[in-house]
Order: sequence, then structure tokens, then C-alpha cells
Amino acid sequence: MLYFLRSMAKPSHIRMLLAVGICTAVLALVTVVVLRTGGERKSPPVARLSDAANASLEQMRFSETKEGVKQWDLLAEKVVLDRTRDISLLSTPTMIFRPEEKSGNITVTAKSAEYLNKSRDIRMYGGVVAKNNLGTTFTTDHAVYNSTRALLVTDAPGRYVSLSMSVDGVGMEFDPATKDVRVFKQVSARVFPGKRQ
Repeated sequence: MLYFLRSMAKPSHIRMLLAVGICTAVLALVTVVVLRTGGERKSPPVARLSDAANASLEQMRFSETKEGVKQWDLLAEKVVLDRTRDISLLSTPTMIFRPEEKSGNITVTAKSAEYLNKSRDIRMYGGVVAKNNLGTTFTTDHAVYNSTRALLVTDAPGRYVSLSMSVDGVGMEFDPATKDVRVFKQVSARVFPGKRQ
């Protein structure tokens, strides 16, 4: 041991020992950094929502029930919640009404929609089509489902077609439960004799 201490006392040996110590410390630091960052797979970056949006969801379902009876389901492929305006922005929405009658469900589709969280009204845009399994259809460019009145309303040109008639006009109200329609302006109708719904 005495021999080791005497040989270490030389300045060249001290520098060598110091260089080996520094290299070892640098190597240990690099190893720790690589293991902590390279050992875990990072998930791909998530697209940043706009400042007004608080969340984005895939395949969402809204429902409304009154007095224990489900009134409708609203499905969307993508939903962006905008808390600043208190609305939900829906991509390719499908609204399904469940009237208790023989004609079955009425389905309403559109390219996009806005669900107003407070009033529960739904504004639909782009090729709005309401139809049932008996062939009744209601088409327009845009419409609003008025939750309070349970009506699909538009101020745009629209068309209502059933087995017994076809009605065109500007400004319409359509009741999904009864399939009643009201047309306000520029009304033209065609009746198909002998056919009943």
C-alpha cells in the first residue's frame, strides 16, 4: 500500500486518475439520460385544440328523456366542446327520434351541427335529411331542432315527401313524432292519389 501511495504522488498519475474519474462521471451521466428518455416510447404529439375549445372527443352520444321516455339519441363521429360559447361542435351528426308508433324511428343526418348545452337546441348544417323506414323524408340545407317545442325548424327552402304527397316551400316546421309539416312561404304541393301512409 505504501508503494501505491508513493507512485500516486507523482503529478502525471494524479492527472491520469482525474481524467479517468471525469470520463467515468460523463459516461454515467450519458447512460442515465439515455435510459430515462430513450427507454420509454413517447406518444405522438396531440393536436392542440383552439384556445376556445376545452376538449375533443370521438364518437359521442347525447340523449334526451322526458317523463321516463327517451325522446331522441344524438350521435356524432367527433365532438369539440367549446366552453367559451357553451356549445358542442358535432361532426357528421345522426339524430334518432323514437316515436311510439308503427312507422318506427325517424333519423336525421347532416354534415355538422352545434349542440347548445344550455337550451339543448341543435343547429344542423349541410344537407339535412330526416327520414323514416316508410319512405317519409324531409330535406333542407340547414335546420334547428327546437328542444322546447320538439320541432325541426328551417327558414331555408325544403321538401317534405311521403307516400301520399310531396310539398316544397321556404320555411318549414317538421314534427318528428307525428310527421306533421307546416310550410310558411312559396308552397307547392303534389298529391299522389290512391296512396296512403
